Amino acid sequence: MPSDVALTIEDERIPLTVRQALGAAAVPAMQMLCGANGERRQRAARRDHTHEKNSFLGTLFLDGGGDSEAVIGDIANTSGGDATVAICSHASPTPIGTGNRLRQTFIKAGIKAQNIAIVIGEEQDKLPEDKPPHVEHDATRLDDARYVNKVPEDATVLFFSGGDQERLMRQFKESDAVRDFLGRGGIVGGTSAGEMIAGDLMIAGGMRDGILRRNELKIAQGMGLMHGAFFESHAGQRERGDSRALAALALRNEMKIGFVVDERTYLRIHNGAAVVGGENNVKVVTRGRHFSSNLANDDGRPPYVSGGSISNYRAGNEIKIPNWARMDGKRLDKKNWEIPTRFKD
Repeated sequence: MPSDVALTIEDERIPLTVRQALGAAAVPAMQMLCGANGERRQRAARRDHTHEKNSFLGTLFLDGGGDSEAVIGDIANTSGGDATVAICSHASPTPIGTGNRLRQTFIKAGIKAQNIAIVIGEEQDKLPEDKPPHVEHDATRLDDARYVNKVPEDATVLFFSGGDQERLMRQFKESDAVRDFLGRGGIVGGTSAGEMIAGDLMIAGGMRDGILRRNELKIAQGMGLMHGAFFESHAGQRERGDSRALAALALRNEMKIGFVVDERTYLRIHNGAAVVGGENNVKVVTRGRHFSSNLANDDGRPPYVSGGSISNYRAGNEIKIPNWARMDGKRLDKKNWEIPTRFKD
């Protein structure tokens, strides 16, 4: 081998017999091959890191409404009997009554009564028909008071009741803390309206009968626990079915994947996967390759949505969560919402 060929540590990966047999010309070629392999390994490592970053450290339990015993039982089994639970009943018009009913369900599931607090909004503790005996405005421990206006610092489980999702978002002032709590490994659950607030954006009303109409479906800002995803509840038990989810795909680019959950059915979302629990169905709704709609663009024809992809899952099925549907502690800023997409034929 010519003596003027300088060998480096990287070159040592090239077998000596090959270098001697093929001469100096083989070294640059092998270096290029090794460099390409190294670059591929680096890209794979970056993909693995991205998947790890986008995986959930905490766990989401999102229930489609109705009887919540199944989802609360799973939360109790996951968190253990010593869990400390904060029931956030801000969505309900009667937050104390709703909170107490959920509290009894948690106790039945094995959570200690003294470890459960009911968190309500500051305006809600003034409701005469639902007035608690005493409300602590700044409790730091669950055993300080049963009714509080602030999530206790030692809570290990947060559970959002049903009701009106917009009322929940107006009354609940700690969304940033919830995202941080989930990112640190906490458990967050919700039923009905408490399920629908989990995405960056949420369906907030309209098209209750499932009939497509322009300028009717209301989209509002959610809590931002899972990016790109949105959630529908009571799907199989109310007339709206999956129509509102398809309409949401047509109206907002940011709403990329919809989870349409029946009553007495829930999703357990952790580490990049969602497992279906309960009795009924979960549909996953996305845009198909030939997705089109005139819902956001009146072209003189009746509104339609075509080419949506709908998959159906039952209890025990696992649904892979895309990497972009991540939980990263950030919230989609309303001013950065994209304008409605005009899908064309």
